[in-house]
Amino acid sequence: MTLESKQIVIDKCAFQGTNDDRLCSFAKNHRLVLPHDLYGEIVTSNKVHERETHLQRFRKAMLSNARWGRSSRSMVEWEAKTLQPYGSLGDLDETRNIRDRLARGYAYSPEFGSCQVE
Repeated sequence: MTLESKQIVIDKCAFQGTNDDRLCSFAKNHRLVLPHDLYGEIVTSNKVHERETHLQRFRKAMLSNARWGRSSRSMVEWEAKTLQPYGSLGDLDETRNIRDRLARGYAYSPEFGSCQVE
């Protein structure tokens, strides 16, 4: 069993049902992947307070060592093109990029991919 086989991807229900401290502790001690699809669900919420709360939790988890995961669609497209299993679910380059922006005081906006200074 490789380390990458111990990746854990959570969905919105698990994300919402876990408090910040436990989520961040889990991210520090495991290979937690926060998928693009989870982020999409968060930023498209019509409830402003819920969206802001979950974006803040997402930020904390990312800075606590969670990894960014590509969208399900992009993984399926990659597998179809290469005829190989996708492999590591955490996108390390994008994870570094996101953490760098967060550390410099940027916050995610509801328009995916753009950040603004807090």
